[in-house]
Amino acid sequence: MATLVVYPTNSRSGLIESVASTYSTALAGNSLTTTFDLFFVGQIYDPNVQPGLEYQISQAFMEYDTSSIPDNAPITSVQLSSSLINDNSYIDFTILVSQFDFGTLGESDWRTPSQLNSLSVAFSRSTSGLSDGSQFIFNKNSGAESTINKTGYTRYVCYSSRNRDQLAPTQIENVRLDPPALTVTYTDGGIKRWDGSTWVKHPVKVWNGSSWVSRPVKVWDGSQWVRRA
Repeated sequence: MATLVVYPTNSRSGLIESVASTYSTALAGNSLTTTFDLFFVGQIYDPNVQPGLEYQISQAFMEYDTSSIPDNAPITSVQLSSSLINDNSYIDFTILVSQFDFGTLGESDWRTPSQLNSLSVAFSRSTSGLSDGSQFIFNKNSGAESTINKTGYTRYVCYSSRNRDQLAPTQIENVRLDPPALTVTYTDGGIKRWDGSTWVKHPVKVWNGSSWVSRPVKVWDGSQWVRRA
């Protein structure tokens, strides 16, 4: 078994905020701003701010470099954990995390309620019982292991259940998270060698009488060992 622990890439992860004078306009995505390496999730209503900014919705986007996991390695478990920097919410809600391949983070990645509802939830965590400084592990939903991209980057959007369900805030209902840590455990077969920049598979060699050659991997077909296709 091997374990990979990764954090969001600072320059490609962060939050997108939408602000508007009406809740429906904020839900659709309005006056969008992107801030990297900052993770707020939730909603705010503040009638005392500058007109046009009364409603604010925050969605967080996390990108993880999981390219070091061999493409044929079975994922045996996955875990997402974080801690609460600030709990600014007057009401409990559920933090939801869904796979979403946003690429280069920008305003076009804002998710409307209908778009959020179309995504499967990989991880979730109620804010009930959490307070400033609380460390926690997200609840893992069925299929979370399949969200890991073994050939590149694994990307998620993190959002409030009340944002998805279009439940308008009447006060502040958001939280600030430490960059969530993604832990992936997988079966890692084969011997590795360092090529100067990364660990790569090191094929087992045998001497054929004149040189070292790769030994084919064999499987038992019921009567003899044969080369695996």
